[in-house]
Amino acid sequence: MSNNNEIYDPQVIQLYFNVSEDHTDIFLSKLGYEMPKHSRSSIGLKTLNDFYLKCFHNADHEQIYSELTKVYLSRFEGLLSCLKSYSRPGDIIWIIPDGPLHYLPFSAIPFQGEHLIKRNPLVYSPSMTAMAYSRQWGRKTTRKVLEGNQRSFLGMAVAPDDGNREFIQEIQDISAPPWWSEKRLLVNTESAKQTFIQEAERHDVIHISCHGVYAQDDPLSSYLLVSDGEKLPPSEFDLSTHEPFKLKARELLGKHFSCDLITLAACWTGQSKLFAGDTRLGLSDVFLATRTSSLIVSQWAAQTHAANYLLNRFYRYWLGGEAPVTKAHALQKSIIDTMESTENDWDLPFFWANFLLIGDWK
Repeated sequence: MSNNNEIYDPQVIQLYFNVSEDHTDIFLSKLGYEMPKHSRSSIGLKTLNDFYLKCFHNADHEQIYSELTKVYLSRFEGLLSCLKSYSRPGDIIWIIPDGPLHYLPFSAIPFQGEHLIKRNPLVYSPSMTAMAYSRQWGRKTTRKVLEGNQRSFLGMAVAPDDGNREFIQEIQDISAPPWWSEKRLLVNTESAKQTFIQEAERHDVIHISCHGVYAQDDPLSSYLLVSDGEKLPPSEFDLSTHEPFKLKARELLGKHFSCDLITLAACWTGQSKLFAGDTRLGLSDVFLATRTSSLIVSQWAAQTHAANYLLNRFYRYWLGGEAPVTKAHALQKSIIDTMESTENDWDLPFFWANFLLIGDWK
């Protein structure tokens, strides 16, 4: 973030890509006007596919922790060089990836000696069309807030039968401040899929804290681990887990929640399988299609304590300040707090670069 005290009205900068075998075309424009600026990077499909295979394909917690370093991510700095003369600190960078770039944690890429997130807040969308729908769906809540009404909150958390109380503590902490006109918490056995689906249409903000499983071969079978309504889910879980304990992406198709924000504070909720034409399928894509204005998701396995720290700060910045702050700026501030925390050793991208804002940035 800039230390310059000059008053500056942030702009929204569109940064979109077209990946080819031996290069990537980069297009940059300011929202609402101007022909896009074009540049080209020598990074092509081979480099990006190598990155995906190294860091994400069948990757585990320790592999991602060790591979996603500032030194390794510096090889992608050329994808951002065009921002230097076309944007200023504080501008919102709206990223529309292409192909394997959907997996690249742009917030952690070095830019002018720092991670990009320290200079600019980021927001992602699968396409310009998807963003147009996200912003349209967000107008309902915007009108409500402008009329002086507070948002309503739905929190869902489930700890498997061996504990993990941090999930429950997270939604209790987030629901405690006086920002909500109404709140409902679905904890442990109350966190059944049908109860959640019934309640989701009644709230503006939804926060889900649980375990997540990404099904690489069948992305619509990706799921959030929930209760069956009577028992807690098992501590050992995978794709063969009993169906009542799964809230699967497939079961959300056709639902209309119409939320302002859904936070999926679970592992791998930001992962999607890419198909021809850059079509994506995964939990985040299905939740966005419920006419949700915006999502916060995790690209890989979230470290529980760092996630709690970061997400609690996000809501405080977004809703608790004296002046309105966009979701994009609130997430930027909370990420910086996390990486710079003097009480914890969370400076590596593993702890904070997994969290993405998808959809409307306001």
